[in-house]
Amino acid sequence: MKTLRGSCLFAALALGTVAAATKTEVPPALTLTGDVKRVQLTDENGGLIGFEISLSLHFKNPTSTAILVYDSGRWPWLGGESFADSRVNTEHRIYVYSASGWPSSDRRGFLEIRRKLDHALPPADLIHTIQPGGSWDFERIVVGSIERKGSLDGSCKPWETIRRIDPLWLQVHYQMWPNSLEENPRSPKFGKRLRRKWKQSGELILDNLVSEPIAVTLPVKQGQP
Repeated sequence: MKTLRGSCLFAALALGTVAAATKTEVPPALTLTGDVKRVQLTDENGGLIGFEISLSLHFKNPTSTAILVYDSGRWPWLGGESFADSRVNTEHRIYVYSASGWPSSDRRGFLEIRRKLDHALPPADLIHTIQPGGSWDFERIVVGSIERKGSLDGSCKPWETIRRIDPLWLQVHYQMWPNSLEENPRSPKFGKRLRRKWKQSGELILDNLVSEPIAVTLPVKQGQP
């Protein structure tokens, strides 16, 4: 599967565009929270500063209705990450860093999956059910790189600015429903039909999901201010 990845202004536009493309009627509130297990800087010598953030993530269902999530291979798809300098700025999508890597819309491998999904009940090997009050917990590693000088348009701040922010507020962006399952990615008719068909089993999530802010402290080398 190909991945389209960008950073900064491109990423900010991509995150908003993909979210708009899969916007549907509002399903029950599924939330995504996370805890940081480890933060590592992987490369500080070139024009890019590499980082890896190990996370424990938790999809939580606070409602009285079961929630259905597409679960196959790398899905739900971790499509982007953003840093803000405050919790308030995450609410306004004011970021000091953003990057995204959304899958390309290659439908060839998804035709068989469509056939497997198109049944009266959600197939257990492709659909994960989160019961009311329950959670789905898993581990993920966010890998990215920050431009040392920042982006030319200023949408990503320079490394010297970002590294002094403590804590950074991380949000991860998940695509919950593959666009490639749809004839028109901007109108998920197949997903909506399955949602209606599976209503007695729970509510199928079609919208993208952004995590609640997660506090991250970057490691600082000895001798750095």
